[in-house]
Order: sequence, then C-alpha cells, then structure tokens
Amino acid sequence: MTLNAVIAFILRFFHRIRQIFRPIISVVEVRQAVSFKRLKRAGLPTDRLAIWYSSVIRPVLEYCAVVWHHGLRKYQTEAIEAIQRRAVRVIYPVTTSMPYWLALQYSELPSLSDRRDKLCRDFFPQIA
Repeated sequence: MTLNAVIAFILRFFHRIRQIFRPIISVVEVRQAVSFKRLKRAGLPTDRLAIWYSSVIRPVLEYCAVVWHHGLRKYQTEAIEAIQRRAVRVIYPVTTSMPYWLALQYSELPSLSDRRDKLCRDFFPQIA
C-alpha cells in the first residue's frame, strides 16, 4: 500500500465519521430533552437523574470513542460537550450561572473529552 493510498483511506475514514456524527448528536439531543422533561415532571431526585444520564445518554456519546476521538474537529467536540453542559444544568439547577468547568466540579463529572482521552489511553496499551 502506497503512502497516497493510506492518506486517501484516512481522509475517507474521517469524512465518513463526520457524516455519521451529525445524526448521532441530533438523536441524543432529542432523547435527552424528552427524557429529562418527563423525569423532572415525575419528581425524580437529582442523584437518580445523574445516574440516568450516566447510564443512558453518556454511553451513546462515547460509543466507539477510541476509534473516532482523535478525528474530531473542535466544533464537534464542542457539540458533544454542549449536550453534557445542558444535562448538568438540568440535573443541578444551581449550576446554571456557573462556568462549565465549575459545573463539572460541582457535579463531580469529568468532561467528555477527558473521558475519551482516558478511554483511549486505557484501550491502546491493552492492544500492544
């Protein structure tokens, strides 16, 4: 395989990631908005909302992250983080006036970018 073929393959791969990425974000946003409204109306406590977010929404955002994490552009990373930012503000209303990094500390959640970095670091040593 020549260097040009490898570069062409990589470019096609990242183009395909961008095509797949947009629908995933929109599905997660809709699922999150509808579910949070229903759960809040049902009177679910804050700790249960946090568990629900960590077990239902976040895994969708991190699915196969070791494959596509390093191919994300800045705006894509920000779109993913915006979903978590919104979730943290819904779960912990006191964080609405806080900067995102402070809201993460309050909620004791790592940023999704940090989690993806850790997943990649933990995954690739296992392969070698």
